[in-house]
Amino acid sequence: MGKIIQSAKENVLTKFNAIFLGIVIVFGSVIWSLTQVYDAPAFFTTSFYSKALHWATLFFVLLFVAYRIFYIMIVKRPRRLTLTIFEDLKTYFTWQRFFTALPMLLLIPIFFSLFTTAKNMIPVINPFSWDPFFAEMEAWMHFGKQPWEWLQPILGYAVVTMVISFFYKLWFVTKFFVMYWQTFSVKNPALREQFFISLLGIWIVNGVILATLLSSAGPCYYGLAYPDLENPFQGLMTYLYSTDNLTAVFDLQAQEFLWQAYQGNAPVPFSGISAMPSMHVSLAFLFVLLAWRYGTFAKTFFVYFFIFTMIGSVHLGWHYAADGYLSILTTIPIWYGAGWLVRKYRS
Repeated sequence: MGKIIQSAKENVLTKFNAIFLGIVIVFGSVIWSLTQVYDAPAFFTTSFYSKALHWATLFFVLLFVAYRIFYIMIVKRPRRLTLTIFEDLKTYFTWQRFFTALPMLLLIPIFFSLFTTAKNMIPVINPFSWDPFFAEMEAWMHFGKQPWEWLQPILGYAVVTMVISFFYKLWFVTKFFVMYWQTFSVKNPALREQFFISLLGIWIVNGVILATLLSSAGPCYYGLAYPDLENPFQGLMTYLYSTDNLTAVFDLQAQEFLWQAYQGNAPVPFSGISAMPSMHVSLAFLFVLLAWRYGTFAKTFFVYFFIFTMIGSVHLGWHYAADGYLSILTTIPIWYGAGWLVRKYRS
């Protein structure tokens, strides 16, 4: 029992956890104040995302156990298989790893509920107005044509669109995988702390502050948000819906779900509409920065994942290409700023 208590003190009562908790508290206080000013619903609870995150935690643990078992069976092939598997898993399922992960498992659901509350308030605080400007800027930046028009001759085939849509949906799985990978990681504490501080910074700076200042709905909602204006993305959306009749375009259901939640003013898990900057691209690029501290496989996988995400965000109508460009430019200083902060308090 003494060792368990000691491990809890060493891995829970840390400077990093205090900073992480402080950021969540300050962010929550600001969002709560805004809900009072704008009379908006607030969700400051672990229960808002608890079910999804509990299942994700269970899935991650079971997937890791299966990976270790198959690795031992196929690569090591020991004479005493069961004992080797048991001893191998014991090295991973430790009190140190449990108490290292515990604060993140408790605080991340709360933070996500705060973020969802904030994201749903964006059009309340600053109604969508930037889309026409972004549409004109897109054409100016890309030699007189919208980026989707440049991509269409290459990607405008039902099978290709279905594959891109499938991989774009994997963003949610990948996001949870990377978060849990780092949540339970004890190999490089400084890198883990840099990742999580960057994660909060990206969600707050890109997902709330800039998203509110540059309030925009995105290409897929252009015709709905601005019915009186000519829609430069009508051709793209017509193509996507016609393709959905031939094969699955998974994103269309998600887009309809988000618009219904927006119209009904009903914040539900994973709801909220904002285009600029792109959180999909921002997180995908953050994963590249993280993977650069690991091996070749991680680097290669997350670079391709980033490319798929960037292309998919435009081809599937979620984002303007400029959303991704800005996301990259803001993610870089957030990542290195978080690294500076970690070195500062660790020194």
